[in-house]
Formats: sequence, structure tokens, C-alpha cells
Amino acid sequence: MTLRRAGGIGLLAVAAVALSACRDAEPMPIPTGTASPTSDAVQGEPPPQLDPRCVEQYGAKAGFVYEGDIRMRPDGWPTPAEFAVLCWVETISTTEQAGHYATSYYTPYDTVLRFYEGALTAGVHGRADSTDGELLTGVLGDASFYIVETGTSRYAIHWAIDGEYLD
Repeated sequence: MTLRRAGGIGLLAVAAVALSACRDAEPMPIPTGTASPTSDAVQGEPPPQLDPRCVEQYGAKAGFVYEGDIRMRPDGWPTPAEFAVLCWVETISTTEQAGHYATSYYTPYDTVLRFYEGALTAGVHGRADSTDGELLTGVLGDASFYIVETGTSRYAIHWAIDGEYLD
């Protein structure tokens, strides 16, 4: 036998032993796939929902708005009471906006007025009679305002820069 042939037989024997050892070992497990998340599956927080008071009082006009969306609101304006929520913002002109609020069911309008009377620590304000009923009106910084009842369990706050109301 030649040296070349002996080396080839040796290599063949090593390969045969190696292959027989592989047959005795357990096969590697094949990973199973996982279902892809659907568009409804959101990580983290649930999707925000409109406050039911807004939907009840304003229907399709209600939206996701925040106090900071009101550009005419003066610095130092109090945040709404726990019984009220901002539901939509109406831009009337370049100098006037109105925030439309819903309250907890049948919150008396006088409760709304008393809240703002107590919360407004700066500026000048007072109650006044109008054709729309009793208002709380005043001036805070460079904006004037009035609060008016717009229905059961809702009210609006109108802000105008330099008191330029269109109504």
C-alpha cells in the first residue's frame, strides 16, 4: 500500500466515526415561530379615550384638546376644577378663542362661577347680568374673559386679547 492510499483510508475511517457519532446525538430542535402582533396590539399604554362627559355634551365636536391649545388664555389662568373637562376649542378670530367645557352631571352653574371666582387670584373680575344669563367677566394680563353657561352640565370661557370680542 502506498502512503497516499493509507492516508486516504485513515481519513475515510475518521469521517465514518464522526458521522456515526452524529447519528446517535439528538437532533437540534427547530424553533417555532410566534404570531406577529396585530395593529390592535399596542405596547405600553392603552389608546386614549375621550372623556364621556365631552361625548355626551358635544358629540362629534369633542376632541383631544389640552389647556395649552388655547393661545389666547392668559398666563396665570387657573386649571379647571375636577368637575370640569375641556372638550373643544373654538377660534373665533385672530384675537378671540373660546374653550368649551363639560361638567360632571348636573353640576350647578353657580358652582362653576364660584370655583373661578376663588381660583382667580390676579386681575379684576366680577359677575354681570347679560342676555345669556349671569356671567363671570374680567381682565387678566392682556386678555379679557367671560364665562357663560351654554347648557346643562356645560359652559364656555371666552378669552380676547385687549377685549376685542366679535360678539
